[in-house]
Amino acid sequence: MIGYVYFFFSKAYGITKIGSSKDPENRLVQLGANTPWKMEFVFSIRDNRYKSIEKEFHKRFTEEGKKVPDTNEFFFLTFTDILKVLQEYPEQSNLQSYEWVKISSLYNHVEIKRKCYEICNSIADNSGTDNTTQQLNELIEFSAEYTSGLTPTNRTTLGQTEELEKPQPLSHVEIKQSIQEKKVLKLKRSEKAKKKSIKKSKSVSNKRIHFNPASNEVPQKWTKLHEEYGTHLENQYESEKTVRGYLNNSASFLAFIQHDLDNISDTEESHVLDFAEHLANGLGYSNNTIARHLSSLRNFFKYLRSNNLMVVNPMDDIKQPELNRRETPELTEDDVALMEEYTKKTSGCPERDLLLIHLLFYEKLKVSDAIEITKEHYDRNSGVVVVNGKEHSIQNITKPLLDKEYKNAESPYFLYNHNYKKLTESGAYFILKSLFKAIGKPHLRPIDLSKKQASNM
Repeated sequence: MIGYVYFFFSKAYGITKIGSSKDPENRLVQLGANTPWKMEFVFSIRDNRYKSIEKEFHKRFTEEGKKVPDTNEFFFLTFTDILKVLQEYPEQSNLQSYEWVKISSLYNHVEIKRKCYEICNSIADNSGTDNTTQQLNELIEFSAEYTSGLTPTNRTTLGQTEELEKPQPLSHVEIKQSIQEKKVLKLKRSEKAKKKSIKKSKSVSNKRIHFNPASNEVPQKWTKLHEEYGTHLENQYESEKTVRGYLNNSASFLAFIQHDLDNISDTEESHVLDFAEHLANGLGYSNNTIARHLSSLRNFFKYLRSNNLMVVNPMDDIKQPELNRRETPELTEDDVALMEEYTKKTSGCPERDLLLIHLLFYEKLKVSDAIEITKEHYDRNSGVVVVNGKEHSIQNITKPLLDKEYKNAESPYFLYNHNYKKLTESGAYFILKSLFKAIGKPHLRPIDLSKKQASNM
């Protein structure tokens, strides 16, 4: 796998970072956000052995005593050190001779920068003949002689002009301290944001508001009981959605009362009322949603009593909240015609989506029933399809669409996804809601297509 060994330089502190990455430019951006100083790109070496090359450089410059103490990837390098690296990897670095001037500027060597200009001009005067290797050797000798005897602390200040004010290089202790301060500041900000989030989620009116029923985490002491209840539901109901709803709602209640009760048989009416109040005032649920939760609890307590796990049903005297009845919105054949027209123009699978519309609007099937129909359920000669074990006669307006999809050998289902597997309910809902929005009736629901009173036929 191809990667890069990169060389980044901090002109202010006189240190060079040698690291490896698949995207050195992105790495430079990350360092800019996480280090208290500016890093500048020097050059990189592209090679499939980039990890081992990085380790070789680390080992070499550590042995030469150029590593910044108490760090892993920072070194005190001179311009000569950089040139020798370029000499070892001329093709992988892909660096042109004129770019040496830029590198010498980074390392702040005025005399060496002047020498780079001379070499670049010399190469240009040779009518395209690139004597880069020879000139590179010459530059290495010049820079090595010019920088001999320099200590790590004054290497980067060589040739610095008076008007160019730069901070003095930091010691390794100061560098390590600045990095640590940055990390501590980041940690404090993270903790502050976390406390603010927790504080926002709490309610003054309800001490249990921190509990979120959407998490559906069953307390460990009741896990086995809840699993057994799930098995009972699976044997009682065919619909996966129904079973999941009962389990989720009962799990919400168990999590709510876990700190109040040790035994589920001790559940009282007050616990259920507290839960209902929490759903209404703490979480702002509608009466319809609360009614679903309470209905699930009735079923749960009924199961407990039938298995001698509870003597009295705590919901015997609790009434269901009054439901907010929703009027069925008007949906005409003209609306369906607009949906079909939009489907033909924009859908990636128009035949399937048209069939979905027809099965709901003209055949009055539910989404959960329509997606289960396979080609084995359909008799082309009689135009009869078996839905939930019952025969259903398909209308003439829908039959051509069924016949066309019947010939599609990619999937055994009439309604399928892009992998030709059964279309999920959520997938069908997404398609229909997009169509409702397109015809200017976003308040419609998929079930509105299936209601007989919704159409003007």
